[in-house]
Amino acid sequence: MIKFLKRAWEGLAFALSRPINKVAAATLSVYTFLWGLWLTSPFWEVFSSANVYSWLNSVMPEAAWGIVAMAVGAVMSYGLARGSENSLTIGAFVGFIHWLIISMGYFAGDWRNTGGLTSLAMAIYCGAIYLNLRFQHFHENDLAFEKNSDNI
Repeated sequence: MIKFLKRAWEGLAFALSRPINKVAAATLSVYTFLWGLWLTSPFWEVFSSANVYSWLNSVMPEAAWGIVAMAVGAVMSYGLARGSENSLTIGAFVGFIHWLIISMGYFAGDWRNTGGLTSLAMAIYCGAIYLNLRFQHFHENDLAFEKNSDNI
């Protein structure tokens, strides 16, 4: 068991030393923006359609969740498009918090739903991007992603 944990730790350290996958990060940022856009649509209500959204609806209105998601997605997309380490780091950290709260809200609304797992996966990936950028910043003091690189 100790060898397994040591290998896992070394694997994590190696993954953090590699450039981030810009395609996956872009997919995450666009998905976050589109999720927010879906919530702010004037043509339908999402939170009234299922009990899974009950906790989220009690914390903040549907449109507010959408605006926050669009802002997070926009900051992450800006950081990727402009090569801005600072914007992407902030977007990834806020995205981690955002998707973690969404996940907890889904589980609070209905603990059997799969949306909580999906949003938890989004939170974990945002957290991984954030950790990667911080690791790269402190070890290379340069941008965490290389031009024309989609390696993770």
